Amino acid sequence: MSGAKTKQKEIAALSAALLALIDAPVVTPTYKISKSKFVAGMQCLKRLYLQVHRPELATDTNHRIKEQGTEVGILARRAFPDGVLVDTPSCEFERAAQETARLMADPKVNVIFEAAFFADGVRVRIDVLVRKEGGWEVSGIPDDVLAYCIGEVKSSTKVKDYHIGDVSIQAYVLRKAGVKVAHSVIVHLNPDYVYPGGEHDLTKLFVIEPVEPRPDYWIKQQLCEQFRILENPAPPAVNVGRQCTNPHECEFRSHCYGSLPADDLAYLPISKSNKWDKLANLRKQASSILDIQPNGNFTYAERDKIKAAQAALRTGRIVIQPGLAAVLAGIRTPLAFVDFETLAVAIPRYPGMKPWQAVPMQYSVHMLKRGGLLEHREFLAETDGSDPRIAFIENLLRDIAEAQTVAIWSPYEKTVLTKLAEVFPKYADRINAVIAKLWDMCRTFKDNVYHAEFRGSFSIKTVLPALLPELSYDDLKIAGLAASGDSVLPAWNLMSDPSASLEERQRIRQELLRYCERDTIGMYYLLTALVEAMQVQAAG
Repeated sequence: MSGAKTKQKEIAALSAALLALIDAPVVTPTYKISKSKFVAGMQCLKRLYLQVHRPELATDTNHRIKEQGTEVGILARRAFPDGVLVDTPSCEFERAAQETARLMADPKVNVIFEAAFFADGVRVRIDVLVRKEGGWEVSGIPDDVLAYCIGEVKSSTKVKDYHIGDVSIQAYVLRKAGVKVAHSVIVHLNPDYVYPGGEHDLTKLFVIEPVEPRPDYWIKQQLCEQFRILENPAPPAVNVGRQCTNPHECEFRSHCYGSLPADDLAYLPISKSNKWDKLANLRKQASSILDIQPNGNFTYAERDKIKAAQAALRTGRIVIQPGLAAVLAGIRTPLAFVDFETLAVAIPRYPGMKPWQAVPMQYSVHMLKRGGLLEHREFLAETDGSDPRIAFIENLLRDIAEAQTVAIWSPYEKTVLTKLAEVFPKYADRINAVIAKLWDMCRTFKDNVYHAEFRGSFSIKTVLPALLPELSYDDLKIAGLAASGDSVLPAWNLMSDPSASLEERQRIRQELLRYCERDTIGMYYLLTALVEAMQVQAAG
């Protein structure tokens, strides 16, 4: 009996110690972090460290996502007509927290936007905070807490894993601040919503999805690790990997990749779908692509790509597979090199659209005719508020009508054309005829061509300057941003801004045209470079 009692006492002591550990506050950190920094730390601890200690190393990324997220958040507030906004700048967090406390004390206020709270070294701003049934006791100081519902607004069309971490840190901070959280929800866009025109039906546009926040011990574990990393004199050693682009492209990606040698395993030219899992094992045995044995751990296609990469690294020259000649022999002229630019917007702007459906509004065409004549044709829709898709379709069909082969870089143009044929059946037959003529040059390069300067990427932004440095994108800017597909939407919105001067709108228009043209003239010169390289290889 005494033994059993002793065992019970031991279990009770262990249980008490465990509960004390779970309930213990996070050690007061030197640094304070925001909700966004906590989420960044979930993605990569090095990203968090650099955000806090070396923000100057960041490259501004995700302009489109950030801009659309703001637009969605503002529109979502209209679904709560009685909401009150804590309208203070992010740099004035203490004033925001004071205003939040004042609003929570007002029984007439049931919904608060951007409510501010701080606990355990973490600052959070809640997208939507809703008062639920309950209330304070009649005494001057409440001895109970009011229940609130956290609503986190997202511009995506479904709940993603990192959203749960986002909501979890908010619920944790609110509980630590003495607020009872009734439940948590994610407010996101409805992927099946079709915009009928006119005012958006917010009850159909948005979906409110309940989620279960992660437990406190999980949050504490994350916080302790993040604060420990921040106290170190140097960033943690983290290999580049899937986390560099998932769930978001890291703003320090260029910094981390910039110090890697051309033969680093990160530049292995195989599919990203299983690349990082294979690299986790490869890094235990090798650090260079040259050290890899292309054995049964890889598919036959991957082995060919690895051998080509190794040959390119050893010789410093372009490597061309024998199958390229057959691909090029199938090309028919006139040959059109085509590139689209699109507006991928979270909130549908034109009737018949769904959230995040791409709106094509620009193209460039370089038409190579028999006899070697090269003609340039282009289109950029007007920013007058009208739907640009019909004008895009009609001009494109006219400008590539004579083409027997339509060269594109990546399957994206095919996806856009397929969707246009669905939405505008009047043009479906002619659009489908174009689709039948498509030739994906990127696929041809992936299967048949490699150069060490590709560094595992077959984006035209990488391939073009690697083979033809004089045609890099470094000289291009769009509305003050580095030229990329991600900067097209901000530029389009600036062109649409009535407060912008005519000169400013014309300047941006020319920048968009030059950017799109670079892709198609680049495709033409890449093809000529391939032909020349094949001739040299055959002669040598």
